[in-house]
This record gives sequence, structure tokens and C-alpha cells, in this order.
Amino acid sequence: MKKTLIFSFIFILIYTLCPINVLADNQKEELAFNINSPSAILMEYTSGQIIYAKQEERRMYPASMTKMMSMYLLLECIEMKTHSFDDIVTVSSFASSMGGSQIFLKENERMSFEDLFTAVSVASANDAVVALAEHTYGSVEIFIDKMNEKAKLFGMNNTNFVNTTGFHDENHYTTAYDMSLLSRKLLTDYKDILLKYTSIYETYLREDTKNPFWLVTTNKLLSTYEGMDGLKTGYTSESGYNLSATASRNNMRFIAIVMGGATSKSRNADITTLLNYGFNSYKSVTLYKQNDVIREVIFSNSKEKITSLISKEDINVILKRNENIDKLTINIDIFDNTAPKSKDTIIGKLLIQSNGTTLAEYNLYPKDDITKLTFWDILYNYLKILI
Repeated sequence: MKKTLIFSFIFILIYTLCPINVLADNQKEELAFNINSPSAILMEYTSGQIIYAKQEERRMYPASMTKMMSMYLLLECIEMKTHSFDDIVTVSSFASSMGGSQIFLKENERMSFEDLFTAVSVASANDAVVALAEHTYGSVEIFIDKMNEKAKLFGMNNTNFVNTTGFHDENHYTTAYDMSLLSRKLLTDYKDILLKYTSIYETYLREDTKNPFWLVTTNKLLSTYEGMDGLKTGYTSESGYNLSATASRNNMRFIAIVMGGATSKSRNADITTLLNYGFNSYKSVTLYKQNDVIREVIFSNSKEKITSLISKEDINVILKRNENIDKLTINIDIFDNTAPKSKDTIIGKLLIQSNGTTLAEYNLYPKDDITKLTFWDILYNYLKILI
């Protein structure tokens, strides 16, 4: 009798627990694949939606992924026109002394801003990034202060930089989540110019000299993964193998980050797994084409009775392949509907939402310039009414 009761209890226990385990597995569809790296994240670029995460808030050493922030500051200098890709940079003794990945710059050597930026983007050159930091901000120390200032601005709350290169330091750390924020910000603000350099597999520097220098990318997936065009690798013995990768296919772009990989091979395998999951499991739906009229609104004190609102890019949303567009809601938020306004002024946002969660947002612009009513316009309109 005791044996019967014991076996009955075990059977009931197993029967009760099994459905719970099955349900948990179904709810965690994203975890169906195996990521070997200790920290990883997959983000959909347009919305910033996190598709997959593994210990994404764990503090890790970024190694040369640090240079993404350096690259942001350098591209900002180009955008602000305080510097130019045509600038000629004179290399300091300190810059020429950098070890690790480098292009072997010599003290007082002169090289263009663009060539140095190429060396950073393609070959992760430490001497090149230090030379550019000194050239743009006067000193590496000021440049590092700016790096940390930007990190706070971008919401990278678990990041601290102590150098521009990624050389190991206990106080130089970040997380996969913070790196995803930085990667997306780089792409959002400087995508076209950035990818021109991060997509280069190989090139040459000093081509017009007796000793041309061959640059080959540290991101070997550029040649093997369809649609990949960036962003940055990183490795030290303390950090392990890191990579922030981005790829675009079928009107979709994903950002995949792994940190602390055991080998470059396992790092690349993890990145491939993450990106494959994104591209295979999601679809892009176009809601409006670039310059489509999205809504017509009335602007106060405007000569134009009705103003058409447009987006300057296609408006897309990313959905799971089995999801229907009917689940989406579109909300339009107008910041300022007073004249005058240039057609290049952002006057509102279009928010694509599902169950209260914002999946993507797009800037809205007037289709044409909006002119303000003058006193004579108001008088004329008043007289027309009287007549």
C-alpha cells in the first residue's frame, strides 16, 4: 500500500510539473537557441526594441568596442564642421607610442583625418584614434571627458571610459545593453557616412609611398554574412572576444552584440545565430512611403488653410512573422502648429504602438514651407468676410 501511494504521488507530481515546464519553454521562444558568450543582446534598429538579451546589464570590458564612442565624437566634429576629412593631422610622440593594433605612425608624421579614421574603422588602430583625439580636442584627457559626457547623455548608465582605445583598465567598463544604445545612436546620427568606412573589408594607406600599408578588417563576418556592414570588434585577454555587428536585409536592420566570447570563432557564431534569428523571425511592414501625406492639419496664423504632414523616410514597423498589422495603433503627436515653419522643421512625431508599447517613432514635417499671416493678410481676409 505504501509503495502504491508513493508511486501515485510521484506520478501526480510529474504530471503536474510537466505542463508548467512546457509553458515556460513556449513563453521563452527567444531562448530556444544557444548563445555561448556570457553577455549578448539583439536589437531591432528602427524601434530600438530588444529582441533577445542574455546578462545584458553585466559589467564587461569593451576592449576596442570603445572606439565606437571615439568614432561618434570624430564624426560629430565633421558634422559640426569644426574639422574636415581633408584635415592633415600631425602625429604626436604620445600617439606614435601606442601598442596593440596600429598602423605604426611615426612622431611628426602627417596623415589625413580620413585616412586615420579609416584605420580606426577597419583595423582598430590605436595610434590613429589617439592622434585624432588630440587633433580634435587638443588632448586625450579632454576627449575622454567628452566620451563620458556623451555616455551619460545616451543613457549608458553602466559605462565608464578611461581611455580612447579600449586598453584594459579595471575602471574602463560597459555592458552589452549600453553598447547597443551607442551602436544605435551611431547609426541613427551618422549611418551613411559611418557605414562607408565600417563596411570596408580591406584597403591601403600610404599608397603613394614606397611602403604602402595594407589594412584588413578585424570583422571577418563582413565577407561571409549577407548584409553586414559594421560595426566594431574588440579583444583583450581580460575582455575576451567582443563584437557589435549590424546587418540589413529586406528593409530590416538588426544590431547584435556579444561580449566575453571564448574565441573569435565562437563570437562570430553567436553573432550569426542572433542575426539569423532576427531576420528569420521578423518581417518589415511599410505603412507609409517617403513623402506620403500622413495627415492634414490647420496651423495657427498661417496663410495656408491646411498643411499636409509627411515623413522624409519610409515608415516601417517590424513584426513577428505570424503577427497581423491590425494589432497596431498609430498616434500622431504635434509639438507646434503655429506659423511660420520651414518644411525642414520637425513639427511632430508619428508613434506606432502595440498594447501601449511604442514599436517605432518617426519625425513629421510640413510638406511645404508654412508662411505667417501678415497684418495686411488679416485685414484682407476680414474685409472679404464683410463684403
